Order: sequence, then C-alpha cells, then structure tokens
Amino acid sequence: MKGPISLDHKIGHLRALLVELKSVAVAFSGGIDSTVLLDNACKVLPPGKVLACNVDSCLVARSGQALADKVLATHFAGRCGVLRIKEDSEKISGFKENPPERCYICKLHIYTSILKAIKDEQVVLLDGTNSDDMMQDRPGIRAVREKNIKTPLEQCGLTKKEIRAYGRSRNLINADVPSNSCLATRIPPGIEINNGILGTIEAAEEFLLQQGFKGSRVRMGDGHTIIELSECDIERMLASDKRRATVEYCEKYNLGVPSLKLRGR
Repeated sequence: MKGPISLDHKIGHLRALLVELKSVAVAFSGGIDSTVLLDNACKVLPPGKVLACNVDSCLVARSGQALADKVLATHFAGRCGVLRIKEDSEKISGFKENPPERCYICKLHIYTSILKAIKDEQVVLLDGTNSDDMMQDRPGIRAVREKNIKTPLEQCGLTKKEIRAYGRSRNLINADVPSNSCLATRIPPGIEINNGILGTIEAAEEFLLQQGFKGSRVRMGDGHTIIELSECDIERMLASDKRRATVEYCEKYNLGVPSLKLRGR
C-alpha cells in the first residue's frame, strides 16, 4: 500500500506541469495560494513567460491590495511581468442584486476580463484553487471550469497546510497571513451590494485589526452584525475592554446589534 505523497514530490509534479504549459498567467490575489503558484512558475519558466494578473476592485480591502503589492515588490520584482486590471463591481451585470450565484457571476466576469487583457492565446491562465477548496462549497470554481482555467495546485493535490509550509520554506512574507475573501462574502444573499456597504464592512474589519484581531470578519445581517474572530482571540475579546469598544463602534456607525460567533475561524 502506498504511503502519503510528500510535499517535495507534489512540488516536483507542480513544476513539471508548469514547464509543459510553457507560458502562463497567474490570477494573483496576494494570498498564499496564488503566491506559491506564481513562485513556482517563476522557478521553472523565464520572466517573459510568466505574468501576474492582479485585479484591483472595491471588493478587495485596501489592506489586501496593499499586501498583494508588497508581495509582488518583495518576491517577484524582475521575475515576471505584471498586469493590473481595474474593476468596478457595481458594473458587473446581475452582481449588485446579490443573488445566490453571486460568486459565480463575479468570477466569470473577472476571468473573462483577464483573458481579454492577456490577448495572447498561447498564454495559459492559472488559478490558485487548492485541493482543500474542492471539499467546500465554492461556486466560483464553476466559472473557473467554464473558462478552461487551469488549477495546478489542486491537480497536484496540494493542501492549504502544505502550501503554507512551502511558503515558510521560501520565506514568503504572506505564508501565515489568514485567508481572505472578497468583502461581498460578508453580505447575505438578497441584500444589495454597493460601494457604501462594502466600505462599511472594510472599515469595521480595519477597526478590529487595529484592536489586535487579525483575520476578523464582519458579516452583515438584518439589523445586526456577526463578528468572527480567530479561535485564539475569542476569549481575549470577551475578557477585555475591547468588547465594549467594539459595541460602541457598531453603535456609532449604525451596524446594529453586534454578536460574536463562538466558533472561531
């Protein structure tokens, strides 16, 4: 019976796949998944054959965009080309109404925009989906499949834990940064998405970050707000004056009654 496949073996498989593709563009968010994918592409392909495609949108918190910029400047200067695309979520047809298939609509639009911007049909677009993502409900993956975008991390069976381990071995500055997602994921289906509500969520999460709570989520409800923290931060929130400060913040900015989700992120 075969034993578990080692990380080194999976990385070797990943690099072999990338070599076969010859010329690639990586949908780069600044998260560890797309960073590891881009790092390995740069390892085995010349700079002229690797392109990092970064989408700047109001769906991405400014801190997230700043991290993406920092990762590119720190680890990829001179190693690949960079394509930046500006998107306005309010102009995506059918998105701002926030239907259940919101993520699919957004992903389809964004990847269509990236493919148009790349122009060269010989360049293969890659997405940082990993093997753990396939075990979750990810509507956006449907768009990835429809646009025939490759997902090499998932193809090689790389898990999030392994991707972070590789990131640490390469001293990538975002190796242990908590996973992030677009701000629209904090809004329940049926509540209209607009720049105002996105800005409110971003500001609230930035407030929590300044209070020392990394990777927090502020989810909007009907007259209330649900706050999600890392497991290690829940007791600290409850046992300190930061709980009162958070309540006061929510009251000041009309976020409704705040509740704390007891299951940590």
